[in-house]
Amino acid sequence: MPPISCKVHINVDLGEGYGNYHPFPDDELLPLIDFANIACGFHAGDPLIMSRTVKACKVHNIRMGAHPGLPDLQGFGRRRIDIGAEELEAGCRAVYRAIPPGVAVFGLAGTFHEQVAKEMGLKFFAEAYGDVKWSKDGLLVIDRVKKAWTTEDTKKHILSQLEKSSVTAVTGEEVELPFEGREVTLCCHSDSPGAVDIVTAARGIVDGFNEKHGYT
Repeated sequence: MPPISCKVHINVDLGEGYGNYHPFPDDELLPLIDFANIACGFHAGDPLIMSRTVKACKVHNIRMGAHPGLPDLQGFGRRRIDIGAEELEAGCRAVYRAIPPGVAVFGLAGTFHEQVAKEMGLKFFAEAYGDVKWSKDGLLVIDRVKKAWTTEDTKKHILSQLEKSSVTAVTGEEVELPFEGREVTLCCHSDSPGAVDIVTAARGIVDGFNEKHGYT
């Protein structure tokens, strides 16, 4: 597969605390990223944390978007929740209709997520991932408790997605990723162990990739 054919950005989930709990290194991550996905109270976040995160992003000239999730503060949105199709559709449509014109939606390419975004006239960025592994079906493998990444594994994982539009699945297969013809952003997570090291490595790789291919 060919390399990604556009400038790649970095987006990170921020504001994922609650009340007096601020467990993740948002302040250290801000200088390293292009986009912030700000938790808006479903899986994490509260009004004060949202407000403070927005102000911090403005200081660093970071472009911002909302990060909704499953209504599961205790489980951080990572537990299986039995939600009916009608309720899920209603929630998704409410979120999508609240998106201002010109603001992009980030997600997995080639999914209903992308299809509905296009139907509603929303710009869509396909996501590559710096700290999440893939299944052989091209879906994400979400760990209930995240495991640490080595810097070497992080670099290899990211470079494969950027330079080859493919990734090695957890079961060993090489998976082609449908990035062709799409804008792409690399997603990392503030709650990953060693998040600052991961995003620092990602920043170097992304900047090198963009420079190598003449994407400015």
